[in-house]
Amino acid sequence: FGSRMAVAGIHSSLLCHMRIPVSLCRFVLSALVATHVTCGSAVARREYVLSAWSTSFYRPKAEIQALGLINQDSVFFQSKWAISTLHDGFLSQLVEVDGETSEITAFHVCHHRNSFFYEVISREHGTVTIFEYGLSTKHKAMVREFQDLVPSRAMACVDQLLLRASQSSLLALSLQTGATSILHHSETGEDVLAIDSLTVGYAADIAARAEIYAVAPRNRTVLRLHLADHGGGLSAKLEELLPSGAGADGPLAAASVHEPHSVLWSRGKVLFVDGCSLREVDGGHVRTLLGHPEHCSEPASESLHAVPWASQISRIHAVAAAADATAEGAVLLVTGSEVLQVVVEGDSSCGVHSADAKCTAQHGCGWAEGEEAEQRACFSCSGLEAWAKRQNHGDPCDLEGAPTAGTRYSLAGCGCLAPTPAPAPVPPDPAGDDATRVQAVLAVVIVVAAAF
Repeated sequence: FGSRMAVAGIHSSLLCHMRIPVSLCRFVLSALVATHVTCGSAVARREYVLSAWSTSFYRPKAEIQALGLINQDSVFFQSKWAISTLHDGFLSQLVEVDGETSEITAFHVCHHRNSFFYEVISREHGTVTIFEYGLSTKHKAMVREFQDLVPSRAMACVDQLLLRASQSSLLALSLQTGATSILHHSETGEDVLAIDSLTVGYAADIAARAEIYAVAPRNRTVLRLHLADHGGGLSAKLEELLPSGAGADGPLAAASVHEPHSVLWSRGKVLFVDGCSLREVDGGHVRTLLGHPEHCSEPASESLHAVPWASQISRIHAVAAAADATAEGAVLLVTGSEVLQVVVEGDSSCGVHSADAKCTAQHGCGWAEGEEAEQRACFSCSGLEAWAKRQNHGDPCDLEGAPTAGTRYSLAGCGCLAPTPAPAPVPPDPAGDDATRVQAVLAVVIVVAAAF
């Protein structure tokens, strides 16, 4: 703050020498100080996806390392020693390895091949083996075996290729010929661009046309990869999509990431985990779907609410998106306590309103208002009803009334009536009190008289 005042003092002397009126001087100086306060502030701008609804999906009994998703009835969980599928609340094991000698180190569902890939490291033989499991055939096939290779941190499929990222390199494996192309390599093994997560948009297209994104957690950036085929050999160019910063939302040129962890493609959008939040890049703009990059809750204290800013979640360990051909396009998140589902509703005419009165005046629209200026939402009542059903919340009209998690709801447009206020207590009648005392005295007199 002292530096801001020093700057103001310098400008003050200049203004005085210019013989500017005192009132105008004060106005300009206040603006200068305010500008420096804003520039020095660490508060990141936040914009929410108001049509994102988050609900509980599943509470696992074992630790989940990674997950994959085709649709709501085709969900896969990977642990260190097994891969299972979830159906009607029950897990069925598809793959298992010997936990004493082996471990599953990576897992990826490939939608356009209707299969999943997984990597197994054998401590006994010092090998790393990649398998592909066909979801229709229910059989596995070995893709490639490596000797003394660093375990992978992420895999992703594109066309007839499998991308494999580790601490030391990024490889492209041909699923047709078995050929390997080194796309990026670190001589030291301490590469700041080491990739922890990969995702591919338009994965069924040729590799040069696909959109490939990655997270490099060491320098806290989200990257875009451009693949090129040079006469049978592949190369990759890495480009920064989102830089390290305070995790601000807004236009892509001004947005940043705070603590990126995972990235995934969903319906033409790039979604990424940032600390304890899920954020998206859509049309050159960055917004938040759930949580906050820096505000994390303990696993036992997680809470989900109808609007994205009110929910509190713990750190996200894994994330997966449904196939693009599904109706809802759900996203699943693994937190410290459960698996969450995020569904983004389509565009609604309610979203054009920015005030309570205009919002609730339109039939089928509800209003929510938090404590911060950016915490305002006009949403569709159908979306709220669907959320309440998935979350087993009961009657969504119950939200009307006292604020919940710092958020006030106005749901007249959804057909909800505001709770009738409790009647004010009736003040005691002094005359009535006197009559009561007289009756009590007379009763005592009569009792005493009867005794004699």
